[in-house]
Amino acid sequence: MFARVVTLPMHPVDLPAIEARFRDVSAPLLASLPGFSGLIACTQRESGYAMSTSLWADRATLAGSSLHPHVVDEVTRFASITTGPFNRDELEVLLQRSATPPAYPLGDDLAVIVTHLSVVDEAWDELVAHVPSSSPTVDPDGTGRLLVQVLGSRERLRLQVTEVWSSPEGPLRTGTFAYDDPMMFRRRELFSSVQVLTDMRMRAWLPAPDATSPPADILRGCG
Repeated sequence: MFARVVTLPMHPVDLPAIEARFRDVSAPLLASLPGFSGLIACTQRESGYAMSTSLWADRATLAGSSLHPHVVDEVTRFASITTGPFNRDELEVLLQRSATPPAYPLGDDLAVIVTHLSVVDEAWDELVAHVPSSSPTVDPDGTGRLLVQVLGSRERLRLQVTEVWSSPEGPLRTGTFAYDDPMMFRRRELFSSVQVLTDMRMRAWLPAPDATSPPADILRGCG
């Protein structure tokens, strides 16, 4: 399974209308395409930063989705109103653990934490091997963590970990890093940089059309 991550800065004043457009038009459009396997989108209201991650069954359907004329129209629409670089990135899905998405409309309670990790070359294989055991679990009735998504690129030595919480207080109680404490104690050895994005809220969350009952656990290797 593969992911397309789109990030773009916008003026905070424009975000409500943009969020509504993505929820009502863009997200359903993506969900209708062959190979669609899930989507999440979030924004930082204060900064205007927006991010969407769409999942696809394989590289072919990921590539095909970007060529659909209506998708091209939507991309052009959003790119025309950004206040900075419009970035599209393709990563492999290493792990996804997910509870059932809450019903629409989504409120402001679902908090999103995104951790970007630049990996030291010689540590890549060890880190990927530890993803299933060291990534946090999903516990909707306990900690409130509803989704854990680990994406990676071997070529760019990059990991992206996204977590969704039922409330903003959840990450403060339990921590949010991709790996358990023993791994993070070795941060200087394993990572050349760790950047954490906070204060984001979920704006769209669509499961795969044939999603099974929660929690869904998806694991892939990364070559």
